[in-house]
Amino acid sequence: MRRRLLLAVLVTAVLGMCWGCGEGAGEKGTKGETGGPDLSGTGGGTAATLGGGKDISGNPADSSGNPVDADLLLERADLVGSVAEFSGDGCSLIPVHSEEAEDGGGLAWSAAEGYEEDTEKIKVSYGPDCTFQIAEVDILTAGASYRAASVEDVKKQTELVLYGTYEKDGSLTAERVYIYRRTEG
Repeated sequence: MRRRLLLAVLVTAVLGMCWGCGEGAGEKGTKGETGGPDLSGTGGGTAATLGGGKDISGNPADSSGNPVDADLLLERADLVGSVAEFSGDGCSLIPVHSEEAEDGGGLAWSAAEGYEEDTEKIKVSYGPDCTFQIAEVDILTAGASYRAASVEDVKKQTELVLYGTYEKDGSLTAERVYIYRRTEG
């Protein structure tokens, strides 16, 4: 009886891991399977919306030009990270690094709180027409829904997904700020 129970738990765990990793390789561009940021400074930026619920790249988007799923939101982002400090016109972010694995998977990591170095933080300033939204992502379906937010919703350790332009000094001027929140169901 114990062997059957152990076998059932093992099979369930393996199937659960396979289901979670079951997305096709190569479908998410060059930023890795984790959908992490392109830290080269040549990220996707904001995309214009065409008729029929698609953005300029032909990817599904809602009426505001927001990606309909978390993978597209993260894939096109110029910077993904968590807020470390605030400044007068923006904040400093601890970036999420990502790389694609040889097996088609990916890896994402970030400095743990208290271990981040000042040289690793990226200065972010909010552009004059910067928009703020909360992106609620269903961890089961990867679907994303959006609602209005403001700069006051950005707190320390808040996970942000930023679209904008990199400056010569390595800082980012944000045009769109998404406060990334995970939900279940």
